[in-house]
Amino acid sequence: MRKCFASIEFSSRKPHLTQIAEARSAVTFGLFYSELAPHGRWVSVDRHGWVWYPNDVSPGWRPYSYGRWVYTEDYGWTWISDWEWGWGPFHYGRWYLDDIYGWVWMPGTEWAPAWVMWRSGGGYIGWAPMPPAVIIPRHGGRIHAGIYVSWWSFVPGPRFASARINRVILAPAQNVTILSKTTNITQYNIVNNRVVNKSISRQTVEKVSGKKIVARRAVEANRIVSPGGHIQRDRVNLYRPGISRGPANLAPPRSAITSSPPPRMLRRSEEERRTGPRTAQPPEPKTQGSRKIEEPRTRTIPGEPQRPTPEGSRKIEEQRTRPIPGEQERPDLPPSPQKEKPNLGESPRREKSAPRRADPSRRAPSGDAPRGRRIPR
Repeated sequence: MRKCFASIEFSSRKPHLTQIAEARSAVTFGLFYSELAPHGRWVSVDRHGWVWYPNDVSPGWRPYSYGRWVYTEDYGWTWISDWEWGWGPFHYGRWYLDDIYGWVWMPGTEWAPAWVMWRSGGGYIGWAPMPPAVIIPRHGGRIHAGIYVSWWSFVPGPRFASARINRVILAPAQNVTILSKTTNITQYNIVNNRVVNKSISRQTVEKVSGKKIVARRAVEANRIVSPGGHIQRDRVNLYRPGISRGPANLAPPRSAITSSPPPRMLRRSEEERRTGPRTAQPPEPKTQGSRKIEEPRTRTIPGEPQRPTPEGSRKIEEQRTRPIPGEQERPDLPPSPQKEKPNLGESPRREKSAPRRADPSRRAPSGDAPRGRRIPR
């Protein structure tokens, strides 16, 4: 992971105190533990402590992929999730991709319109979950961080404000090409102890989409807002209570704790054991001239004799007898070739021996043997 750099920017804009209640009721991580228990499982990991993964998502799911982006006057572009549990994991803490459990969420205490990195350019707009190691400077500013290619979600610029963003997100196989056409634009400012998304302006989206973007007012909600109840005409209802970690012994309910990966990861592991690990694009086979060299599917141990199966023996025999394109076919050799007898008029061949110089004093008589040949000794 590359080191983060920040260029500090200050903002003097005053918040709408009539719509945003700064004195929020404080709750602990216990709210996350209890409210998210019906929708997923909690796992204890060495590096981050308690992390949570959702149950009802598909194997190819990524955070910030089911919902929409809404522009608010106080926070900039804000993520509105379609999931019932989306009020917390998309606005507090961070997501990261774990090798065993897949996408997991690490709780946090600070609310943000969305904890994501941003890129734009070449007619595309993209975002990706911000890694846990990235820290926003005290006064905010431009953020730089290394992000895995598969984490990004890109859409054509004109479709960025779509109400169903999952329908317009491009396939992850295109991320490598799009990343070369886009640049990092991630910027968050801290205004009156609130995180404000300044990564992409409303005017920029209006220019690329050709549509007017409504700037909605953010209204504080006193309870969790169900999906579909966030947007009401020109306002957005947001549930953002003050969060503290609570006591050190605070833990999720026993019924929601597990050490097993989700079923989607088990199915993926089983599939990889049968067909090999997934890749964005299958690797090209190695070639030697006009022939393709197929990679072995099993790992060979140096010095250990290999026992080919009957099917493998047939394949090897076919490869040995298959003619090479552009090369003349050779006649089949007899199954047990006989060793040739040396000609009496010629000396037998000696392998790996230096050529012997002829002795002029031991030449054959002119009448005993044909000219140019030596009598075998």
